[in-house]
Amino acid sequence: MKKILALFLLLALLALPACGGSKQDPIPVKVDELIAAYKENEARANEMYRGKTLFILGTVTEIKSSYVNMRDVGGVPNQHLEVNFDKKSKDMKKLSELNVGDMIAVTGQIQHDYDIRLGYSSQIRIWDCALVPLPD
Repeated sequence: MKKILALFLLLALLALPACGGSKQDPIPVKVDELIAAYKENEARANEMYRGKTLFILGTVTEIKSSYVNMRDVGGVPNQHLEVNFDKKSKDMKKLSELNVGDMIAVTGQIQHDYDIRLGYSSQIRIWDCALVPLPD
């Protein structure tokens, strides 16, 4: 567990160039923590996270043509984030190289409100994502 936390922090620092050298440091956050924050208090979670660059390390659970679903490494199986890539992004080609179960790191932003109406499953969408290389 300590190794995963150390890797998480190291990757958060390495993510800075992937964010376009933004003045704002990416906020490291776990998938389960992000979902729990939105379930507990959507208004507070929006203040904390929406529009800010996030750094997320997780396991791939599903791969589609322009997005990947991911969850925490060893996290709750039915809680995942949808991380979306710009169709013109260089990372779009890398999606075809991913496999379910791969560990990935991404940066991106929550741009829209979290939707839990009508009993939908936990779904938060992260937009304009960039893959952050994992150290060897």
